[in-house]
Order: sequence, then C-alpha cells, then structure tokens
Amino acid sequence: VIGRMYRALDRAYVLAAEDETVKRRLDDLVLLTRYSELTMNWRQDINNRKKLEPMLDFVFAYQAYGMYSMKRIPSAVQRRAKNYKVTPRPERPVVRQELLQIVKDGIAENKLIPFKTVSFDETTLRPLKQKEQGTPSSFEMRAHRDLLLWLERPTEFKAVNGLITYYRNRGNLKLELYQFDMDGAEGDGDAEALVWRDESVVPDGEERKLVLPVKRPGLHRLVIDDGDDKSRLVFPPGLPVVFNTQTNSRQRLVGSLVFFVPKGTKSIGFHSAANGVMRSPDGQIRFDFRKAGNGYHAVEVPAGQDNAVWNIERFGGSLRLMTVPPFVAASKASLMIPTK
Repeated sequence: VIGRMYRALDRAYVLAAEDETVKRRLDDLVLLTRYSELTMNWRQDINNRKKLEPMLDFVFAYQAYGMYSMKRIPSAVQRRAKNYKVTPRPERPVVRQELLQIVKDGIAENKLIPFKTVSFDETTLRPLKQKEQGTPSSFEMRAHRDLLLWLERPTEFKAVNGLITYYRNRGNLKLELYQFDMDGAEGDGDAEALVWRDESVVPDGEERKLVLPVKRPGLHRLVIDDGDDKSRLVFPPGLPVVFNTQTNSRQRLVGSLVFFVPKGTKSIGFHSAANGVMRSPDGQIRFDFRKAGNGYHAVEVPAGQDNAVWNIERFGGSLRLMTVPPFVAASKASLMIPTK
C-alpha cells in the first residue's frame, strides 16, 4: 500500500504541472505517507526503539509544518519513549525538493508485490471429501463476522460468549443462519434466506449447546455478532465449515489452518499481520509470518505442490488470501473449495 501511495504521488506531481495549489496539497500527502510508513514499521515491533525513534524524529522535525501535533502523545508511545531526546531541526521552511526526495526514497524502499487478486465465487463452495474426521473446528473472534457451512442434517455445536470479562455488558450473542438459494428453490435466484435466529447465549463465559436446523441440505452462512465481547464457536469434527479471509480480513485467527491451492497456481499472494509458519504439502516451511513482518507477501508454489491443501501452523493474527481461494478451515476434513 505504501509503495503504491508513493508512486501515485510521483505521478500526481507530474500531472499537477504548474498548479501550485495542487502541489501544496500533494506536499501534505507526502508527509502523511511518510508518517504512515514509519508508523507501520514501528507497529511491526512496537518495543523496538530503533523503529520508534525515526517516527518521533520525523514528527518533531515537521510539526511546524502543521501536519502533526505532539501535544497529546498516545500512551503506547509514551511508555516506550522514555529518555527520548528530540533532535534539533534548523528553523527553515520545508522545500519541495526535500519532499520529492522523500517520494523517490519511498519508491525505492517499497517494492510492489507482483501479483493480482483472483476472485472466487463463494456460492460454488463444496466440501472437500475426506475419509478422516479431522478435529473440532473452533473459531474464537470478536465483533461481527460470518462462517460458511455445508449442512445436511440438524447439527449441534457449542457457543461461549463474554470471553472478555470487562465487556460483558455488550449483550447476548446474536446468531443468524442463512440458506444459499443457489437453485432458485425459494424464487430469489442467488439470494440467501434466513432460516434460524438465536440470541440465547448470554455473555458469562459459560459454554452452551445449540442446534443448527436444516431446511434443505446445502451451503449456509452463519452470521455472528457478539458486540465486540469475544466469543467462541466449536463445531463437530468433519463438518465442512470455512472462514472467508477476504470478507472478514480484519478478524484475528488463532491456531492451525488449512487452505487450498488450485492447479496451475504459481504464487500465493496475501496480506498478513501475524505469527506462525506456512507449510506446503511436502512438509517444507515456505513462509515465516513473524520474520516477514506485516504487509503484502508472495510465496512461490514449487512444482508438484499445487492442486493440494497447504497448512498454516501456530497462527495468530490477521490474514487475507488474494491469489488462491480465500477460505480457511481448521482441518482438511472441514475444508470447502469453490468450483469456480
């Protein structure tokens, strides 16, 4: 994102020609982009003073320009900036050549990831038939999100609400189950029909059992909202249930995950801010999330490792798969893949 911002600014200065009003606005955006870059670098390792101090140096150096204020420093910064000494900056106006150099350096330092997002139709999801039953699928998250399930019969599952004790005033867990009307049986084409709603799970941290009804076997969407109080849903082993990492990209995932790499895929492109490792089907570690840091990444798919299920171990953080089906499951037995 930062790399694209710098490149857009570079083009914009050319297009602005002699329009000084536009160029002054671009000057502001250069400072904003540089600040965003330094802040993102620091947030990858917030206890690293070597990443914190460049951000503070930049803010103090340009605060007279009117883009920043240090009157109210965030507490997260204050705790980690003890004994920080401001580097004096000569009292002089910011010259445009200085800002253009920031843009030039930013382009050089922020390479673009060479991949394009591939779209997959979630309405075509089908279970990946497996002999093994796998393990229970557990999803522990906060706020509003949804899961995709393949239901053929009424299915019991477990739900816990109120996992953050000081947020237990946010109300009961709200669940809604929708049936995909892919064959037009309900007369609405590809629309989703509400078939079940429940608000019985109170925010007390206690596990309760619920049953998902089935009107017609097939693909369903379960919409979950806990008021940001954090809740956990646990489904039986072997039940096809997946999480869409594109539509729920801000959610934090924890544990072991699997996803499918279609035949002919050359590169797995994604955005992540997480810990954990990614393994190909041959068991080799192909990516270390923590070492790579937050941002966009691309992992080469070796010959013979496509048309197969890949694994993510000890995961903790956010993930958005962008060149492969964005659906992750807790085990191979629970995975679904789209037919197109």
